[in-house]
Amino acid sequence: MYKLISRLNNNRIIIPIIVFIAVFIRIYFFVGHIFSDDAYYSKLSQIILTNEPISQYQGYPIFKLRLLFILGNSLIMKVFGVKEVSTIILPFIFSILNLFLVYIFAKKLFNNKTSLIAMILVAFFPTDVVFATISFPDSINVFLINLGLLFLYKATTQNNLMYSIAAGFLFSFSLLFKENLIYYFTALLIILSFTIIKKDKSSALIFISLLIIVLFFLLESFTYKLFTGNFLYRYSILEENYKYSFYDFFPYSVQKLTHSNNYVQNLALQIILNLKYIFLRRFYLFLPLIALIISFINIFRKENLLISIFFLLLSSLLILFTTDLTFYRPLNLERSWYFFPLLLPSVLVASVFLEKLKFRYILPILLLYLVGSLTMTTVYQQYFNTEINSEIKYFISKDKTHKIYTDHFTKYSIDLLSGDDTTAINFSDKFIDENLIDKNSYLLYNEKHIDELNLQGYKFLGLSELLVNNVTLINSFGDFKIYKKK
Repeated sequence: MYKLISRLNNNRIIIPIIVFIAVFIRIYFFVGHIFSDDAYYSKLSQIILTNEPISQYQGYPIFKLRLLFILGNSLIMKVFGVKEVSTIILPFIFSILNLFLVYIFAKKLFNNKTSLIAMILVAFFPTDVVFATISFPDSINVFLINLGLLFLYKATTQNNLMYSIAAGFLFSFSLLFKENLIYYFTALLIILSFTIIKKDKSSALIFISLLIIVLFFLLESFTYKLFTGNFLYRYSILEENYKYSFYDFFPYSVQKLTHSNNYVQNLALQIILNLKYIFLRRFYLFLPLIALIISFINIFRKENLLISIFFLLLSSLLILFTTDLTFYRPLNLERSWYFFPLLLPSVLVASVFLEKLKFRYILPILLLYLVGSLTMTTVYQQYFNTEINSEIKYFISKDKTHKIYTDHFTKYSIDLLSGDDTTAINFSDKFIDENLIDKNSYLLYNEKHIDELNLQGYKFLGLSELLVNNVTLINSFGDFKIYKKK
């Protein structure tokens, strides 16, 4: 493959081709709004856009901390309007930018051949392809962290203070998209300890980057103290979020399987499941498992130690790190978006291994990877009910003459899809009877949504009786049922 690439005038043609294909498959496998967490991000962005009070927001408390993602979407909505496409512009752009970051990182660490292989692996990685068109902040958050790591690497290899400072700021800004920085901060603290023991000159530059993160956190805390009266506002929100969605976290995440309150038993199962979610998940094409095996081989041979150790360190932290400072609770890694921190190190470890192989082995491996990618991306679309979601989206966007009564979570999605013409009315925490809903209005009901909202503490008194006696089912789209008032 490298000879083929050389014939194409090195990178001047092959890189645009990779980027073009990456853009094409992300558009072809467009997912869009999935009636999930993206609904909450959309609502928060609209609150900023319309200058509504934050008290209008009902949803995960922690999302309020992800200010740059919310603000970015709000600015895009102001330019392009409140619509579905506005919410996926940022993740799509950063998904493409990540191709260049991976290429530059691999070239800086290894060589041009490795960097092109890494770029190809990311271009077709199913999770990255799918989440490029879903309004989640994970890929942007990890992009900023990885860019910070690149600057920090350049700082330590070139003894450049400005790169170290830039890395610190990039790390800090990532915290306003999502909280994955804690894993990297811990990993860098461990690396810093070793550099200090070895009296390595790079320790000062790593320390400066970490110091900037600490100073940023203090500045954020003082700002929250000024506006909320709570210096530990971020920590308080984290605790509030755990109580709000306790069912997603350990030990509740495994108690439904063990039916036991035994802490040790539940903890052991959670760690085993986390290992399975990372290393044995088909959506990831077993790339982390391959990287794990190669990393141990590299350490045994004393080759590519930096990236191999970093991969092992980061994967261990992701699997084992606690989500609570007062009680040991590892994160439940069942959701696909938790994998993003491991994407870059997995790709780099695998790429440097593939680079050493002969062309006759590289080509079939990459072709097999391509087939697996397209297959799993198709499965991802089915997992997110893309076809069914398109049908309900079409129904919502076209029928704007009827009022739609629904829970607040589903209402946020309707508000986005309908834009300024929304007719959705929230019935969460209200007594729902025939007098609440106007005649000939619609009731949009999703049992899974209601069940989860019940766990969060919301009440829907009278809803069951209303569904039986006062409305008629007129249409259904998967889990969504559309009723009409008699």
